[in-house]
Amino acid sequence: MNTAMQSLTQLLSQKRDQSHLHLAQAQRVVSDAQQQLNDLQSYVDQTTQQWQRRTAAPMSAQAFIGQQEFSNGLQRAIALQTQWLEQHQQRVVHCLDAVHASEQRLGTLNKLGQARVKATRARQQRREQKQSDDFALMARARSQGLPSALRS
Repeated sequence: MNTAMQSLTQLLSQKRDQSHLHLAQAQRVVSDAQQQLNDLQSYVDQTTQQWQRRTAAPMSAQAFIGQQEFSNGLQRAIALQTQWLEQHQQRVVHCLDAVHASEQRLGTLNKLGQARVKATRARQQRREQKQSDDFALMARARSQGLPSALRS
């Protein structure tokens, strides 16, 4: 493989590795965002259960309004966290596409390199076969005593 091909292979390998790194980072962000969403939903469930136990007893209007405002705030937080999660899930999809594209480019380049090596070997084998055939023809001509003009 020539140096230009090696340099290109190295560059594409680095880009592939960077794509894998970005994908791993995006997946970690999604995992963290999902965990935060789960935590929020769990907190909502806990506070809802607490308020349900408290509502068995009489509650002031002000306490009820406070509970509703708190609950609405948690629902807004869940909605924002869900949007955040969806955005980062899209980023993971884009990173996966980039990984697949970089793998494909590198694979194509490797196939091209293999095809060039195969073609070079085939040319070398043809040259060697021609030399072998010429040598055999000359040896035969010598053994039969043919003039040197016929040997070539």
